[in-house]
Amino acid sequence: MIKKINKNLLADSLFGIEEKTNDPYKTIGEFFSAASLEHYRKYISSMLKAAYSEDFWKKAAPGSLLFFQDRMLELICAAYLFVKKGKDRIKRKKKAIVAGSAFDNGVDPSSYFGWHRKSAAWEFFPRYLTKDEFLNPYKAYERFFEYKDIQTWLKEFKEVISFALEAFGNETGIDYDYLEIHKQLQKLVEASHLVEVRVVKPNHLRPNTDILNPKSEDENSESCRENEVENYSDDPYTIINQFFLDGEVQDGRDDLNRLFEAAFPDDLIVKKHYPSQLVFAYERIDKLIDAAFTLNQEVENGKEVQNTKLDGKVLNKAKVLYKKVKDWDQFPYKLRPVEWVKPRMAIRAFFDHQPISHWKGKLHELLQASIRDESFCSTISDRSKLYMDCEHLERLIEAMWVIMVMEIR
Repeated sequence: MIKKINKNLLADSLFGIEEKTNDPYKTIGEFFSAASLEHYRKYISSMLKAAYSEDFWKKAAPGSLLFFQDRMLELICAAYLFVKKGKDRIKRKKKAIVAGSAFDNGVDPSSYFGWHRKSAAWEFFPRYLTKDEFLNPYKAYERFFEYKDIQTWLKEFKEVISFALEAFGNETGIDYDYLEIHKQLQKLVEASHLVEVRVVKPNHLRPNTDILNPKSEDENSESCRENEVENYSDDPYTIINQFFLDGEVQDGRDDLNRLFEAAFPDDLIVKKHYPSQLVFAYERIDKLIDAAFTLNQEVENGKEVQNTKLDGKVLNKAKVLYKKVKDWDQFPYKLRPVEWVKPRMAIRAFFDHQPISHWKGKLHELLQASIRDESFCSTISDRSKLYMDCEHLERLIEAMWVIMVMEIR
C-alpha cells in the first residue's frame, strides 16, 4: 500500500513540476536568480551532512531547506527534458557547447563566470565536472539520469531532505551512496550554471573582460547574494574567529590532518574519517584561504606596515604568545620566529608560493583523493611542489591563529 501511494505521489509531483518546467532554460534562469552557484553548492553539502549525521540541519530555518528542495526538484525536471526520449525532448541550444579549442589559450571567463555581485571568478569555476562536461554540459545531464532515473531522483531527494530535518538521519539514510549523490548533485548545478551563463544570461549581466578588476555596480541594483542565508561572513576576521571557535590552533591542524590522513593512503579501508567530516574540513579550510587572500590584498595595497628589523621583537612576542596559550603544543612551531611578530609574512609567502587558483584546485584534489580509493600522490595534477604545498597549508593555519590570538581576542 505504501509503495502504491508513493508512486502516485511521485507521478503527481512529476506531472506538476514538469508542467511548471516546460521551458527548461527559463527554469534554469529562475534557479540562479534565486541564489548563486556558491549558495547551492553549500546547501547540497550541508543538507547531505545533516542527513548522514545524528543531528538535524541547522544552517538556517527549516523553511530555507524546503525552498531549496523545491528549486532542486524543478531543476532536476528541467534537466530531464534535455535527455527525455521521444518528441517531448527539448531541443538543446548549441550556444551551451564550447569547442575543445577553448583550452588552447586559457579558458574564456565568459564561458563560466556568473553575474552575482561580490562573487569572485573562482567561485563560478566548476569543481566537479569533467573536461568534456565543461565543454558540453548536456553530457552531465545524461550521466545524471544514467545514475538514477527521474522517478528515483525525485523520491530519494525528498527522502534525503527529510533525513536532514530529523535527528536520526544517519540511521535511516545509511543505504544511500552519500559520495556519489553529492557528486551528481554538484554536477547538476554546475552544468546548469554553465547553461545559464552561455544561453540564458542577458548581455547586460555578462562580466567585463577584465574580470579580475570588475567595475562596481549600482548600489541600488538588486543582489541575490544579499538574500542568501550563509554561515560565513565575507569579513576575514570573522572567518578566522569562526574557524578557531575554541581558540586552539590544534582544531585547525586537526581539520587539515583529516584531509591528509584520508588523501594519502591507497586503500579505502584505512580511511577512518567519515565523508561528512572530510567535506566539512574542506569547506572550513577553503573559506580560511579566502580570508587569507583578502588579508594579503590589504598587505599589497599598503595597509600593512613594511617589515623592518624584527629580531629584537621576536623574544617579546614569543613570551606574549606563550603567556596567552599556556600550552607548548599550541605554539605555532611551523612559523619562523619573525612570523610570530608579523604573521602576514607567512600569508604573503603562501600566495607567493602559489596563486589562489592553485590553492583552490589543490584543496579540491585533496578532498577528491580523501573520499576515493586512490592516493593523492597518484591523482595530483602537479607533484613537483607537493611537500611545500602541504607545509604552506600548515603554516597558513598557524599564521591565521596568531592573528586571531593577537589581534581579534
